This record gives sequence, structure tokens and C-alpha cells, in this order.
Amino acid sequence: MNQLKPAVMIGKNGVTETVISEIRLQIAKNRKIKVKILGSAKEGTTCKEIAEEVAGLTRTKLVDVRGNTFVISK
Repeated sequence: MNQLKPAVMIGKNGVTETVISEIRLQIAKNRKIKVKILGSAKEGTTCKEIAEEVAGLTRTKLVDVRGNTFVISK
């Protein structure tokens, strides 16, 4: 997980269509990406819940969740 740099950041607006589109684009290019969640994006949810939502919406596999970052792969 340390070798990857965050390809996408989820900001204060949370998981939006724009974020999902960008994640899909990055996954198509790289097959495995790291996503960083900013503290303002959480609003009562955990990073794991957000990561699972993103993985479901993008039809990817959740590889790892650490702190405010997670890795998904195709």
C-alpha cells in the first residue's frame, strides 16, 4: 500500500458521481489505485463504510483500508 500514491481524493461533498467517474477512469488505467478520504467527507460514517460503498459502485475489490486511505483493484 505504501508504494501507491493517492489517485483520487474524496472531499467534503463525499462520494459523488464525479468522484465515481474519476475512480472508474483511474481503475481502467491502473487496475489498482489508492483513494484518500478527507476528514470532512466522513460525516458520521467510517472510512471502511465509504470504501465498501465505493467498491460496490465501481464494481471493484476492496484490498485494504488504513486510516483515511483505501486501496481498490479491478
